[in-house]
Amino acid sequence: MKTLRIVAAANRWPDGVIVVGVRHADRIMASVARIAPHRSLHHTEEGFVDSRGDFHSREAAWVIAYAANQILHRLPADTKTDGTHVLWSENLY
Repeated sequence: MKTLRIVAAANRWPDGVIVVGVRHADRIMASVARIAPHRSLHHTEEGFVDSRGDFHSREAAWVIAYAANQILHRLPADTKTDGTHVLWSENLY
């Protein structure tokens, strides 16, 4: 059984449509949002997509990336005041 891994940054609109990119709001995501009618990255949930193609919140993605030993860099912003962690693209590369 392969280890689940985080593979891309992702934004999800309220209707469930997901767009992926290397980082949140990068030129790939922005170009997809521009061609989609009435879409803006401003009204999306930021998260990540795993190796199965499932969307995860920043908090859930941290758990997956940590378990897969993908966290290469720790950042002050990745730990919330309540002790939970959130994943940022910069944690991965």
